[in-house]
Amino acid sequence: GRQASEGGEPMSGLRLRALGFCGADDSCSPELLSAVSERYLWIEWGVLFREDKQGTPRYASLDWVERLAAVNYRRRMRLAGHLCSQYVTQILEGDGSFVADMHRRVGFDRFQINATAANNVDTSSLGPETAERLRGVMLSLPSVEFIVQRNEETAELWRHLERDPPPNLSFLFDESKGLGVAAAFWPPPPTTGVKFGYAGGLGPKNLEAQITKMAVAAPGETIWVDMESSLRTALEDGADIFDLNKCMSCVLQVLALGLQEVRPAPAGCERAAPAPSPLARAVQKGACDAARSEPARGGAGRVAGGQAADGQPRWVVSCAQVAIQGPSRTPGRTRRLRNQQEETGWGSRWGRGGV
Repeated sequence: GRQASEGGEPMSGLRLRALGFCGADDSCSPELLSAVSERYLWIEWGVLFREDKQGTPRYASLDWVERLAAVNYRRRMRLAGHLCSQYVTQILEGDGSFVADMHRRVGFDRFQINATAANNVDTSSLGPETAERLRGVMLSLPSVEFIVQRNEETAELWRHLERDPPPNLSFLFDESKGLGVAAAFWPPPPTTGVKFGYAGGLGPKNLEAQITKMAVAAPGETIWVDMESSLRTALEDGADIFDLNKCMSCVLQVLALGLQEVRPAPAGCERAAPAPSPLARAVQKGACDAARSEPARGGAGRVAGGQAADGQPRWVVSCAQVAIQGPSRTPGRTRRLRNQQEETGWGSRWGRGGV
């Protein structure tokens, strides 16, 4: 059964289908994300697509997305594309080619349509005709799940879709409209049975408490949660990174609530590990002490050591990360990806110059 929260209250049968971490970018290693996914199958990595910001913090470059495609060749990672700006305009005009390409070539199974002013979208164009064009795209791609933000700003879109919802439609309750502002309360589930999730101000500092509130708002329901701003860390050199240590803090809170489980180790890996050396014990103790004092410090995909912007030690996945990563692509695989890109045109059509 579901575990009790810190205060002892039951989770009211709430089920968590995915834990979404949005903003994976060039500051982290796709190989490391894949390794984490192997252990926690229910983590969903969100990649923001906005043509004028590709390669900047929170917005992965298309070269990074190509690397992600190579890592995810077995399609074992949960990936969500978060569409912004021109990518939203394109799909609202009835063109689902970018979504179809990313679904087929990279393995994105869900796409969130951020049709808000904060994501550089002209919301005055939202209405019945826009909703019907979007419905057509949804029905043409039945294996893709489409997430529509359900808030006041997007009402002209989701209200029309909800009247006759496609089976692959989902709603995201996020009254912050992607700005990361914590919600005062969580709304009840849609009355039409559409799948739904919650976002807005969630992060390592409040996830457990907020999920407990969600269980009150949606008892017995299956949800997902998503976060972005709270997963960033600013380093003293000015770098803004996607912080996997903060992601893991959220994972541990979900496990503490009993809402998900860790994937067991593969058969044959049960033998006992050798006793650590005195040096290894000292390093481990230092890392654990730092994690206990500030579990969200550090960033993945960067050199170990150093300090964060506030002068505190920056403990980074180091030895384990090096062992996991290794060479990400062989020359042969790179050539094959480049050939596929040239044959289909997806790299040039969706590249740095936008659409």
